[in-house]
Amino acid sequence: MLKRLHVDNVRCLTNFDLKPGPVAAIVGGNGTGKSTVFEVLRALRDFLTLGGTVHDYFAPTSLTRWDTRLEQHIELEVTAPDASLYGYELEVRHDPQSRDAIVVRETLTADGDLLYRSTGGEVQLFGDDARKAPRAAFPFAPKRSFLPVLEARPDNQRIMAFKQWLAGMWAFSLRPQAMEPTSLQESDGVAVTGANFVSWYRTLVQASPDVAERIRQDLSPVIPGLTAIRLLKLGADARFLSLDCELSGKKFGLSLDELSEGQRALLLLYAVLRALAPHTSLLIFDEPDNFVAQAEIQPWLAAMRDTVADAGRGTLLVISHHPEVVDYLAADQALCMWRESDGPARVRELDVDRDKGLTASEWLRLGIAHAE
Repeated sequence: MLKRLHVDNVRCLTNFDLKPGPVAAIVGGNGTGKSTVFEVLRALRDFLTLGGTVHDYFAPTSLTRWDTRLEQHIELEVTAPDASLYGYELEVRHDPQSRDAIVVRETLTADGDLLYRSTGGEVQLFGDDARKAPRAAFPFAPKRSFLPVLEARPDNQRIMAFKQWLAGMWAFSLRPQAMEPTSLQESDGVAVTGANFVSWYRTLVQASPDVAERIRQDLSPVIPGLTAIRLLKLGADARFLSLDCELSGKKFGLSLDELSEGQRALLLLYAVLRALAPHTSLLIFDEPDNFVAQAEIQPWLAAMRDTVADAGRGTLLVISHHPEVVDYLAADQALCMWRESDGPARVRELDVDRDKGLTASEWLRLGIAHAE
């Protein structure tokens, strides 16, 4: 579970702390930093799992415009499947001359024990036995993190548990119009926009054949006559997604291109629900209701919330402006973000006074959600 995210000097996030519960809505007006939280978490995951330079994920353009400091600071606190509390810190420094960036300091702890440290181009590994001195120290490129290339060993299982938590983070900002109807190869993951859905679905149905039937059942109220979801061959490697339907005794297939944007969005949302939600460490959705009617998003939202809560191992964050979504998730937690005079983003838990007869969305509409 995500326990805390601290961000300093990244866009509008200055000395910013987010402390979500297991299920939370992130709410607030446009330009208040909600999507920046999404982007920071995704960038951190990719930096620590895929590799690359810190400049690839935190370029100079990500510095807060009104702040003259050249350092950025990010902290992450999470509980991983082994039940340990992990603390990760990253400090980045930008060079205005070269417009490049380096990792000044990077640390990882578990229950207070130092596991990993990188400073000044030197990596130190401490192992799982809470030793005070590093078991290994060596030079490493200061523009990168060593964590993506660190391989599993008997004495670094706690670092691997943290990496497993990172690998279980999924973030989505859907663009149904970008979903490709065909696939040339399988994919182990699904893109933030859902563009490679068919490639991911190819892998998904091989690993879990029953998933296709569960998704079909979920979609049957919004795609009339849906009888099956199949992958059809187009040559040796290409596959084509077909949604088989039967209406008035007539059988026909629909491609992704023939579905509405809302139907395509629901196809992806229910696939994520069935395939990822039971095992995820963190699921983030940036306005999943953009393309979907309220009567269609509500059943998915309820099922997603219950699945994550019942699993008891992950966190669900939903960024939304939709009143019904906000009010539904506010029963768990609503985190309201705002900015005053275009200054830094601020966040606080929305404490709705039910005695006043107002819902969370009404508090937001009246502008009193973040009042002192």
